[in-house]
Amino acid sequence: MRVPFLLLLLVILPFAVLAQARLNLNFEPEVNRHQPLLLWLSRYNGTGAQEAQLLRVDTVAKAASGRGSLLVDASRFDEPVNGAFYTSITPADSMRGQTVTISAGLRTEGFTGKAFLYAYAQSATIGENGESLASNDNFNSPPPPVSSGWQRVQIQLPVPTATTNLLFGLRFQGQGKVWLDDVRVEWGNGQRYHDQLLPGTEPLVLTAAARRPNWDFEQPRPLLPDPRYLALSDSVTPAHHGRRSLHLKPTAGAVAPYAYLGQVPLDTALRGKTLVVQGYLRGATSPVASFYYTLLIEDNRTGQRRGARSLLRELPLHTAAAAPAEWRAFSVSIPITWNQDFSQLALGVHLGNTGELWVDDLRLLMDGKPYTPPTDAAAVPLPTAAELAWLRQAAVPLRTAAPDGGDVKDLAAFGALTGKAQIIALGEVTHGSREVAQLRHRLTRYLVEQQGVRSLMLEADMGACLVLNEYV
Repeated sequence: MRVPFLLLLLVILPFAVLAQARLNLNFEPEVNRHQPLLLWLSRYNGTGAQEAQLLRVDTVAKAASGRGSLLVDASRFDEPVNGAFYTSITPADSMRGQTVTISAGLRTEGFTGKAFLYAYAQSATIGENGESLASNDNFNSPPPPVSSGWQRVQIQLPVPTATTNLLFGLRFQGQGKVWLDDVRVEWGNGQRYHDQLLPGTEPLVLTAAARRPNWDFEQPRPLLPDPRYLALSDSVTPAHHGRRSLHLKPTAGAVAPYAYLGQVPLDTALRGKTLVVQGYLRGATSPVASFYYTLLIEDNRTGQRRGARSLLRELPLHTAAAAPAEWRAFSVSIPITWNQDFSQLALGVHLGNTGELWVDDLRLLMDGKPYTPPTDAAAVPLPTAAELAWLRQAAVPLRTAAPDGGDVKDLAAFGALTGKAQIIALGEVTHGSREVAQLRHRLTRYLVEQQGVRSLMLEADMGACLVLNEYV
């Protein structure tokens, strides 16, 4: 007898998993490893938990462009909500001395209050507390319609030549719903800021495990997918120290890529100090190879990672004269002056037009002594001895992963765990692994035959689901 199933198809659009973040000015949901608001910060007169309800990417309502838009949902709050949502860019040289136009699509539904674009041209720092050189932040802006479809709104801002940071975003004060989408920054004769991968933002998209320090490059390096360069753990070329070094190689056609080396968690001991980074290079470094660094903000208060990047700065790589095949020592000094919001320092090498380069045996010094960074706030602590002992006692071995139709007594603990649950989610640690697919098949069969489950939701190809629907 065939068991009737209801098959719901989840269509997942393909996306590129990249090692660097971008602003995501169109609020597409899959960007930055499904962290679409990663490089947008917010200020709000409520708690982090409330903010998570207030701000989100909406893929249900029709967007002005693409699949997603930013939704400010103040419809469920008892009192008017006051806040701001903003990001920033480093202005291009051609933007300085010009007047920029910042525009966006705006939509409202039952909204009473103020909602308007604002912008600041700043020097030296990022965030709303930066030194302002010019601004357009008009609280007297007329309120938007209570309910309207997508409308184009815009403001203009002069960008002085000393500007190092251009901050822009949406201010809101009121109740109801406001959507924002398709943000644009334009200047001159048709010039426009194009959403791009930002060097130095790697720590914001990497997992805690991938962010662990590896300055001698002896540990296996996590995959950092970047179409512009390859970063390989090299155990063939003789290392300066140990068995491995980091091999950086631009891909064909790449122009002067920025290659990420690692991140340093910051603490107050470094404030006002100079961090010295020493290490060894092998390969051509002239004429334009340089060492880069940038300070990062990382905020996890809402349960979703948010961050921002300061101005990317470069330091020349001075090394002793030697053949490219020989290891040469280098040293760079990084002055650490920042406000309390910065929590990470990202380090890397600007390969320029030098071709491939090897890096090894990096060391961090403060006041001439080795600097030990604080524990990464995003790092998950290793299990304790007591936790490992509990795991050994509680773990139940499986007879097999294969759905062979045999004895299912080893799945009794799984059955007790699911009980009479109305929704049961089966995750996976990898996509496409044979054993994972087999175990999921076996568990699904157990749920149907032993637990009475009759409805399944699958993440699968449309063609396969049509055949499966036809079968059941």
